[in-house]
Amino acid sequence: MDRLQTSASDLAELVRSSVLHALLDVRDRLPWSIELVDGSLTPLLASHSGSGGPARSRVGRLAADLTTSSLRAAAIECMRALEPTFVRLGRVAVSCSPIRGGRRATGVVLVATETATLDPLFDRAQMSRLGLWIAGSLEAQLASPSTDDASESELHRLASLLKILKRVSARGSERQAVSSVIEAISVWHDIEARGYRRTLGGRYHLEASLPGSSRKGTPSQLNRDTLTSLNVLASSAPGSAEQAGFAHPLDVSVVPVRSASATEWCLVFRGTGNARLEATLTVYCDLLAPALDEAAAVEALRLTWAIVEHLLPDPGAQAFESAARQAVDEVSRATRGDAWLTVSAGDGRVLTIRSPQTNPREENGEPQEISVTLDIGPLCTAALGLRPRTGFVLTQREMSLLRVAGETLSPWLESVAGRLSVANERRVVSRSFDQLIERQARNAATRRDDVSVIVIALGEQARLPDVAQEWIGEIRRRIRPTDLTGRLASGDIGILLLETPPRRAHCVAHRVQQLIASGQGFSSLPDAGVGVAGWSGTQPAGSVVGEASARAVADSGDA
Repeated sequence: MDRLQTSASDLAELVRSSVLHALLDVRDRLPWSIELVDGSLTPLLASHSGSGGPARSRVGRLAADLTTSSLRAAAIECMRALEPTFVRLGRVAVSCSPIRGGRRATGVVLVATETATLDPLFDRAQMSRLGLWIAGSLEAQLASPSTDDASESELHRLASLLKILKRVSARGSERQAVSSVIEAISVWHDIEARGYRRTLGGRYHLEASLPGSSRKGTPSQLNRDTLTSLNVLASSAPGSAEQAGFAHPLDVSVVPVRSASATEWCLVFRGTGNARLEATLTVYCDLLAPALDEAAAVEALRLTWAIVEHLLPDPGAQAFESAARQAVDEVSRATRGDAWLTVSAGDGRVLTIRSPQTNPREENGEPQEISVTLDIGPLCTAALGLRPRTGFVLTQREMSLLRVAGETLSPWLESVAGRLSVANERRVVSRSFDQLIERQARNAATRRDDVSVIVIALGEQARLPDVAQEWIGEIRRRIRPTDLTGRLASGDIGILLLETPPRRAHCVAHRVQQLIASGQGFSSLPDAGVGVAGWSGTQPAGSVVGEASARAVADSGDA
């Protein structure tokens, strides 16, 4: 058979053979849904189970039957015109990219996402680029099925990169995620790359490069005008790269890395050489963006937990300044800066932890101090700020972490700024954990993550502060570092499990019940009950906490 004219059966056979594992790995690790259909619109991946959230399963069902007339029409038009098409199906957006077999199409790559998260000017282009890249990998394999073609390794490399990014982003480091992509590009493609991070002043500072590589001939910073003059996905305009400070300016390309919540980065490549390689590097950068968002979310959660550790033990009216100071120190450690906090009532200063600058200034266009106003009620005003240490420049990362710290501190400060009585203070401080759950619920809704809450109803005999605090400490030692435990406004204990569906939360709850029943070495809870509730970012947190509390009471000996 003429290999320039491949058939739908060839595509199906290819998917069933050497590339299946790589395709499934890529599909299960992407932030978008992926499906392949052959020339007769038969889905080729839907029958293979894998991980994925509700959006992916919904798209999988749509692709599985292709009875939706608009999706079928878009796929047919894609194969007829040999050009990508785009269609919306309710809340789902789908990009269709043709898989060419000579002069006709033998199938279509479908890339889909929820339109609630879709940036119409950018995500659509990302989805099309990824679909065309996967199609190109399959086309090359179809053209040379009997050889050790690079297209198979392309898919395996992409799966490996996604796995690396998932592991690195869980550590909460943007720079490590960018460095991982740079190292992969160097090893797999022998391409020199640099990572530049955007500062709050609008410049791009060199932050990541291959370990041990020389930075000679590479500018330490770029401004926005310079980046505009450097062509994206192509060699730079004559003279522009040389003016920017590159020693070998003839083959410099820039790819922006645009994430939803993390700092803006761009990767600068030298020596790309061909269009297919440039497409591969661009896909790598597209997939780096969600990894940066994940790293930013992990880092924000880590800072929240570090601050809460100092605030939830109910420090008392005389010790609240020490707790606030420790919380501010956590902000300094997380941001590599010097954080400060001021709380004032009327004209009198109530609390000052380091002082802000009298006249905040800039150096070389870069701010030397940033701050956020904290909402702590009508009687007091408060601000949390940050100054960079010598040799550091402020970026969106520091601004985001400062906002997270402010949102965490605000409800607690509202409860202690007026030096309330110990009894009232404990009640309001406990309420801050309820508010923390609500904020994490809103963040989960933005990321479309599963979140679960476990409530331990202590019973009236066990709601003494010492008993509750003992159990909170015991539970914290037994859960993941990213999970949170504290006292709710009701006096019961709450456990917030991030990225955890209710099914897995029930397993944790079962272990908690076993711990309560054992009573090994700590206070007995004879009347305690355990309840679980969860959501996927669509319910208000209060209703879920209430639902978990009701189930805990029903499970207790008092029910």
